[in-house]
Amino acid sequence: MLYIEQHPKGSKLIFENHTTITEKPPISIIKLLCQEVLVSYEARTMLTKKRFKINTIVPIYINSTLIFIPTASPRNYETKWINYQKIASIQKYGKHTIVLFTNLTEIEIEMSYTRFKEKMKYCKIIYDYMEHVQSQIL
Repeated sequence: MLYIEQHPKGSKLIFENHTTITEKPPISIIKLLCQEVLVSYEARTMLTKKRFKINTIVPIYINSTLIFIPTASPRNYETKWINYQKIASIQKYGKHTIVLFTNLTEIEIEMSYTRFKEKMKYCKIIYDYMEHVQSQIL
């Protein structure tokens, strides 16, 4: 999955090779993905904030292939959920950011380049932490 965005009928889920429309809003999709890995969205958000000292726009780790960066508050209608693991590069575009995905699809997001780059840094830290923790268990 590349990203999730609001759609008049619910959510639009953009994958590498296709797009799906669902009646559920984006935050509900994120919550369901969390539940699939046996954790609540609320617990994941709270613990991520606490462990990594992130106050706003908290990246959500689902698994090693799905780490979502919300582009604004999760309650905001315009928020897009960008999958960090599918980002090839980012580019500054005025006050916004252009995200280039691994399949060469581009999307413009209403977040500054500096802020988005900071959120990507947190995703890398979270990913590395989760990989380390999981390797310690095995």
